[in-house]
Amino acid sequence: MMCKLVVYGLVQGVGFRPYVAELGQKLNIRGTVKNVGGIVHILACGNRKVIEDFSYRLSSFDGKNQELPGARVERIETLFLTQEEYRLLSGDPERFVIRESGREADRIRILPADVATCPRCQRELEDPANRRYHHPFISCVSCGPRYSIMERVPYDRESLTMKIFPFCPDCEREYGELHNIRRHAQTIACRKCGPKLFLCRLEKGQILREESEEADDRLLIKAGEALKQGKILAVKNVGGYHFAFDPYNEKAAQKLRSFKKRERKPFAIMFPDIDWVEQYCILSPLERELLESSKRPIVLTKKRTLPKGKSFAQGVCDQSAYIGAMLPCDPVQILLMQQAGPLVMTSGNLGGEPIVTEDSHILDYLREDGIDLVLGNDRPIYNGLDDSVVQVVEMSGREQVQIIRRARGYVPEPVFLKEALPRDTFAAGGDLKAVFALGREKAVYLSGHYGDLEDYRAAQKRREGIDHMEELLGITPEEYRCDLHPGYVSVQETGKRCSDPIAVQHHYAHIAAVMAEYGLNNVLGIAFDGTGYGTDGAIWGGEFLVCDRKNFDRVGQLSYIPLTGGDAAARNAWQAALCYGLAAADAGYLTKEEIPFALEPQAQLVMAARANGLQTVYTSSAGRLFDGACAILGLERENSFEGECPQLLQKAAEEEVQRLLEREGAPCSRKALYKKLLEKEGRLSFTITPLQDGEKTIYRADVPRFMADLVLRRNAGEDPLTLALEFHAALADMARRIADMVLSKRSEIEGICLGGGTMNNRLLTGLLEESLKKTGLPVYINRLVPSGDGGIALGQMYVLPLGQ
Repeated sequence: MMCKLVVYGLVQGVGFRPYVAELGQKLNIRGTVKNVGGIVHILACGNRKVIEDFSYRLSSFDGKNQELPGARVERIETLFLTQEEYRLLSGDPERFVIRESGREADRIRILPADVATCPRCQRELEDPANRRYHHPFISCVSCGPRYSIMERVPYDRESLTMKIFPFCPDCEREYGELHNIRRHAQTIACRKCGPKLFLCRLEKGQILREESEEADDRLLIKAGEALKQGKILAVKNVGGYHFAFDPYNEKAAQKLRSFKKRERKPFAIMFPDIDWVEQYCILSPLERELLESSKRPIVLTKKRTLPKGKSFAQGVCDQSAYIGAMLPCDPVQILLMQQAGPLVMTSGNLGGEPIVTEDSHILDYLREDGIDLVLGNDRPIYNGLDDSVVQVVEMSGREQVQIIRRARGYVPEPVFLKEALPRDTFAAGGDLKAVFALGREKAVYLSGHYGDLEDYRAAQKRREGIDHMEELLGITPEEYRCDLHPGYVSVQETGKRCSDPIAVQHHYAHIAAVMAEYGLNNVLGIAFDGTGYGTDGAIWGGEFLVCDRKNFDRVGQLSYIPLTGGDAAARNAWQAALCYGLAAADAGYLTKEEIPFALEPQAQLVMAARANGLQTVYTSSAGRLFDGACAILGLERENSFEGECPQLLQKAAEEEVQRLLEREGAPCSRKALYKKLLEKEGRLSFTITPLQDGEKTIYRADVPRFMADLVLRRNAGEDPLTLALEFHAALADMARRIADMVLSKRSEIEGICLGGGTMNNRLLTGLLEESLKKTGLPVYINRLVPSGDGGIALGQMYVLPLGQ
């Protein structure tokens, strides 16, 4: 039998070709294997049953197979050949051989994501007898940089930034050696022929640079010693530069906060190994699995209570209930951990910028008020990638991964739809947490995270990223999608690429992103978010939408309030609280004396602007509702970073949950407590009013009345922790009551989708699921892309414009 096998899936950069060649030889099959674009072509000649077994064994790779970790075969197409066709295509080799990559076009490309250092390479890294002992760039067919160094397809040495490092004789031998873990490993290198480290520091206004020699640990030792002395190090890793410092050093924490203009946002901690993590964090089995996975994301884990002397410096993550924990993902990080122990490891950039990848750029940050040293290397990064961030939530009685930032380890793997797109499509995403997407047939490829597009560098990197990703994937979009907001940079940039892009409303895109993951068509979407431009020109953010793939009906909302102050109102939670108080006073729920923050020095300016309609928008934002509640309860007056006040409100509510669980005793579960809380008489609650809009009914939750109740109960001396928890429960209960009213009139709905950045609140999603169980419909949240703006490009892609 002679045939051609076309293998689709994640089959490049994972050691697939050497495995195929060795399996073919073992089974006495003759033939060839080669990369073509983003897939693999195999020509095989042998006994029919043996080739069928060969094909079956290749099809078994699902990304978890220990024989070839990382390989994932989606499907294999078999084409039978005549003897002449086989000879013409293969050259009729005497055994199974690996051929040079081909340049034939392919429709769907699955490109390899970066893979953390594997256990085998780490053992060699730590073995003094091994020739790669302490080699900072050790890798093999199963691990190492992939997408971050990829200039073009297919995944071959000459297509990577590694092409500038020719093999030494030893590496060349290993590259072709049967059964070697580096056989056809495109990142193969050693101390003799591979990339080299350099260390830069500032001395008397001059940058001094040291470079590593062939078998030299000096620079890593110096970097480790500097970290122990409280210095801040910029270190070049797989996806870009990180800033690192000793997490026990308060002075270093405050210096970096000042330099990054990052007042209170928690820093992530990199730990040497999982045992270290468990000293500081309470881990579930799934959280442990995620930390040790080849993707190596930051995992938001619950803090342990520690003795004072063992805790991290106050300026690291003191205010947060969680630690963003991570394990080393590359050899440089492993070696630094051995030198210095746990380290803060945060993106090497300033606020709003994309992660820094260029050596020249990072050297600009070497200054007295900035970083102290740079540990770089001469391997270029072509595609910069932040660390991915995930958390674990409980849905439907089991743990589920929720992605907060989808980047290194996940990008550029596609999300597959259940139905093919009608044409090649570009989706622009949004301006904050900017992520775009390219789609072909059933595959949707989301980009990495570009930050805030108001930053010039972020916008420029995104433009370059679009062009490069189109080239890598061979996609020239025929259709363009973007947000509805006319002022978005992403919308204006899309207009330069296409004269008539399709605008998709922001919260519809949030819900459509959930629909896309599960292949749903008729749903009730609940979108709780910060801001999104509405079809009526108002700023939406607390929405109930009945959606299919072609359109949506707005059937419920948080009631509008006039919010004054523009960006300042999003930053100053007290200002949001004042605006809610003023709206409550307008409705007669509060007296002038009861309006919160009315005596603030700037309050008169806000009230005057509001009275004259200056810098005032009408909004139904759930994000601003959280801000206002946080300020009213006295937890925090302003957001020093996006989402700080909502996180502190969640933290206060979680403390109350813990207090109640301890009071109830061991048999009481969270779910039982949620149920009891939702049924509690006299707690905070929303009044819901049905309003007619022509033939449509919109159910409106009375926000001014709700916030007035919160103000009055806090003024009466009620515990802010109790009120924080009741705030969350009231939202969940309100969502269920509106859902019941909608479902009584809409029989076509097959499920309830929760979308928007507020759904990163684990307590809220837990309460929502418990409350919405009474509807009898399944509840869905995102698991493959972020619930926030990092996932809306998938939703924009999933929507089918009217007429399609």
